[in-house]
This record gives sequence, C-alpha cells and structure tokens, in this order.
Amino acid sequence: MELPYERPYPLHIPTDAESNQTRAKILGRKAQITALHDKIMHMETRFKEECEEAAARMRPAMDALHNQVLAIQQKMATLWDLYSEDRQKAERAVQTVVTNLKVQIHILEHENTKSAGFHAPIRRLPVELLAEIFLLEICGNNRPPLELARVSQSWRAVILSMPRMWSTFWLSTWTKAEKIDFILERSGRLPLDVEIDTGADVFKIMDEKEVRFAGIESGMSVASRWRNLVVTSFPSRVDIDAHWTPKRPSFTFGRPINALESFRIKNPCEDSILFEQLLDVVGNSSHERLVDMELSSPNAIYHLSQPDFSSIFRRLVTFKANFRAMPTEVDILRHFEQLETLEAFHLRLPTYTIETDLPLVRTLKQITIKTVSVQWMAGRTFSKLEECIITWPRCPETLAPGGGVDLPVCTHFTYDDHVIDTLPNFRIPKLDTLIVRNEAWNKRRGSTQLAAVWEGVGHVTPLKPRVLRLEMQCHDQHLINALEMLPDLEELYLGLVRPNGLGKRFFGALQAKKRRSSRSSSVAYVYMLCPNLRTFGIRFRRWIRETERDEITPLLHKVIESRRKFDAPLVNVKLWQAKDIPEEQFLDLCRLSKDRHLDSKYPIALETRRGYMSMIQCPVCTSRGIMSRLYP
Repeated sequence: MELPYERPYPLHIPTDAESNQTRAKILGRKAQITALHDKIMHMETRFKEECEEAAARMRPAMDALHNQVLAIQQKMATLWDLYSEDRQKAERAVQTVVTNLKVQIHILEHENTKSAGFHAPIRRLPVELLAEIFLLEICGNNRPPLELARVSQSWRAVILSMPRMWSTFWLSTWTKAEKIDFILERSGRLPLDVEIDTGADVFKIMDEKEVRFAGIESGMSVASRWRNLVVTSFPSRVDIDAHWTPKRPSFTFGRPINALESFRIKNPCEDSILFEQLLDVVGNSSHERLVDMELSSPNAIYHLSQPDFSSIFRRLVTFKANFRAMPTEVDILRHFEQLETLEAFHLRLPTYTIETDLPLVRTLKQITIKTVSVQWMAGRTFSKLEECIITWPRCPETLAPGGGVDLPVCTHFTYDDHVIDTLPNFRIPKLDTLIVRNEAWNKRRGSTQLAAVWEGVGHVTPLKPRVLRLEMQCHDQHLINALEMLPDLEELYLGLVRPNGLGKRFFGALQAKKRRSSRSSSVAYVYMLCPNLRTFGIRFRRWIRETERDEITPLLHKVIESRRKFDAPLVNVKLWQAKDIPEEQFLDLCRLSKDRHLDSKYPIALETRRGYMSMIQCPVCTSRGIMSRLYP
C-alpha cells in the first residue's frame, strides 16, 4: 500500500508584479555594470595619453644625454687604443733589452764556468790517478771511451794515451771496421775484453754501402789476444748465408784463443757453421788461464762436452749453466778439478755411482742448483762447501739409499721443494742459517713433512741452525714440536700465506709464562718456546682485508710484553705485510711496543699500504708541513 506524498513546505507561486519587479532590478544592475566599464575605459585612455605627452616632453633631453654618452664612449675607446699601442711598444723594447742582458749574463756565467774549471780539483790530479778514475768509469759503468774523450782536450789526450782504456769493445752487426781498427791500434798489445751482440743493432737502418759483420771480421783478426769473451747474441744462419757471397768470402775463427780467461754465452744461439767454428777454436785452444765459464745455449754445452774438449773444464773455478730445457744428458762433472762455484739451472746429468771419482767434491765452496739432479751428491763429503742452495731438485729420493750428504763446514743451506722430507739426509754440523721453502698446498701435507724433518727418528740428527727461515703451511702444534727441538735458535722468520696461517696456540707457546713442576707444586719455573730467540719475523703474502679483524698484532704484543717481563726480551719483531716488500722495509713491533706510552700524548695513526708505514697527526710532522706551506 503506497503512502500519499506530502510536501515539506507549501509551494509559493510568484505573482506577475513580483516577476516584473525582479526583472527591473536585473536590468538596473546591468546598466550600472556598463557604466562602470565605460568609466574604466575612459580612465585608461586618459592615462595613456598623459604618458605619451610626458614622454614627448622628455625625449629631447634624453636624446641629448644619449649623444653625450656615445661621444664619451668613443673618446674612451680611442684613449685605450692609444694606451695599449704605447704599452706594447714599451714592452717590446723592454723585452729586447732584457733578452740582451740575459744573453750577456749567460755568456759571463759560461766564461766563469770555464774559468772555474781551471781551478777544479780534478785538474790538479796526476795523470796516472786520472787514468785510474777513467778506467773505473769505463770498465765499471760500461761508458764508451770516446764519450769521455769529448769532454776536453786534456781528457782526450789522457784517454788516447792509455791502452787499457781501449781493451774493451763490443761487436755488433753494423760495427764498422774502421772503429775496431782504431781501438786495436790504441790498445797496443794488451789482452782484450770482447762482447759479441749482433742483436743490439739488427733493426738499425743503415746505408746500403755499409757491410754487415765488418767489425767482427776485424775483431777476429786479433782473437789470440782475447781475454774475456761474452756472446750475448750471435749471427743467425740466415744472416751468415746472406753475408757469404763470391765477392765477400766467409769470415772464420781460425786462430786459437790461448789468452782466454772467461768465456760466457748468455743466451741460446742458433746452430751454424760459424758458431761451431767458435766453439771448436775455444775447445782446441790452451786452457791454462780459463777459470770462468757461463753457458746458456744447450748446443754449446753438448759441443764442448765431447771427449776432445774435456780439458776446457779442468781449471775452471766458476761454472754457470742456465738452460730452459735440455733433451739429453751431459757428463761434465768428472772433468772439474778446481771448481769452487757451481751454478746450474735445468742441467741434465747422468747417474754417477759412488765409485766414480768427482774431483769437484773436494774443491767446491758454493753450490746453487735448480731443477738439477742431486743423485751425484749422495754418499759424498764436500769438505770445503760453505754455502748450498738447492731448488726443486731432481731425484731427491736417491739421497737416502746413497748414504746421505756430508757438509762438514757448510754454514748456509737453502732447500726449496714441494717435498722436504729429504732434508735429514744432509748432515750439516756447523749450520748457521737454514732456509726452507715448501709449496705444500695444505696444512696437513706441510705438517707431515715438517714432522719428518724435525723428529730425530733413529740415528738421524736433526738440523739445528742458529737462524731459521721457514716458508710453508702447517698446523700450530707441528711447528711447536719442531721448534722445541731448536732451543738455541736465535732468529726465526716465518713465511705465511695469510694472517690466519697460525693461531693462538703457536703465539701462546711463544709467550713466557710460569708453570708448576709436576713433582712439586711449590717449585715454579719459566717456560717459553725458543728461550734464546732474539729476532722474530713474519712475512705474509697478503695482509688483513677490510672485512677481516686483526688478531695477529695483539698476539705479537703479548709475546713481546711477556718475554720482556721475564728477562728474555725480543730485540726485533719484524712484520712484512706483503710478499713483495723489500727486506729492509718492515714494521718493527718491538719499537712500537716501547713507544706505546706516547700514543696518549701524541696520537699516531699507522697507515700501512704494501708494508710502508707513514705517520700522520704527529705534532712535529704537522708543524713542519704548515711551516713549509707558509714559508715555501
């Protein structure tokens, strides 16, 4: 059922009178609006007219003033141009005068320098002493004599009058024969030091008229006077074939080199007829004076190791062999009768039985071998050997069956290999410095090898050096066990991969501490690892990164303080924070520990980068920096 709609209020319907009255009001308001618009338009028009009249009255005065401003600007520009032109003329005149004065000053200073040279102390030196100085400069620094001869007439006269100045010369591809002839004329009959290096100027642009190897031909004419011969590079087979023509016959090494004292081949040389001739001449010459030899070319040692040339090794005192690779073995050790220094790298040797007589065993004083068999050392006593360096040896397993190696007077011994358990086979009673490097890739393997060296099993006497350098990865306890067998150790240097290479157990063992006796609790004694240790150093391959915490430095400070308290101080605690930091640039923690009381008075910030220590915020350094800026 729908409810009826009810209006909220009664509806009002306007009457006609009310409607008319409303319309009249609307029309009145519109008329007022129109009148106001007209008034506004009239006022705007009148104001615009007044502005134009005022501007017209002021325009003549403004035009006059503008003309005056233009005239003043024109006058200013004219005056500035005149001033600039005048100053440029004056500046050019002054510069001309200054230049002339500077030239006069330079001339006067040059004259003073020349005059002062007459009073120089070197002019008062005797000619003999001046000649010795020149000789040291030429021989020691490889300075050409002609360079010194250009200094002055007096120097030129001294140098030209000294045959020893001209006893050294270099032979290259484009060395002129006239130059060698001049040197040979000045050298007189003195022995000659010659270096052949055809690769030094092989790419040099020369005139077509120049002849290759002309200087070498002239130098070979006096080969009998050669005292020291160094072959840095030798003519290749292609260059030699190009040199040999019907008009230019081949040059040969025909004369013996009986005065030769040193023979060195520093780089591999290609096989050629000329190179073989050189080796034949050296091999067939007298070897009474030959004491030094260096070979870096495998074909050279193969050629000289023939039985016909065996006498070339007998009187050698120093022999160095450095090869990249050798396909076959060479039997040369039995020929050395007076050898004192042996340096061999990648030298392949045959197997020598204990019955084979090797005279060098009784004469050697220094050995440096790398990637060379050590089988020949087994069962022998090197009575004069003082220093031995062995790196990556071949056949180290043959030492134990062969009876080991006796080094009765050796004081410095270095062993570098991925396996070091053969070290006990070396008996070194007078060992002073021992360097052991082991590239074991994990701590377990390194600890096993370390234990094999310093366990003293059976009749093997462990090595007991005064100075120990140990570079390997191992566990703390194995290192502690090894160092407990070295109570007389005075210097210990460890090489670690990273800061966590050793932990609190090892550094705790280095600390001095009181302990109670197991038999009587009332008896106390001081215990420390390596009680005679005075220098301790650690070299890290890398130092702590930004995200890591430094736990090593506080432990080292504890070791320093504890040993100082019990009257067993460490003199030096050295820290290298990268593997490529020089040996002399270390961080001395002992000195920093002594000066820690100054930190509260003078704050010191240690910024370590690649091991270099720089101190900042220091009052003295800061004041110096400020003064240098105020008074440069």
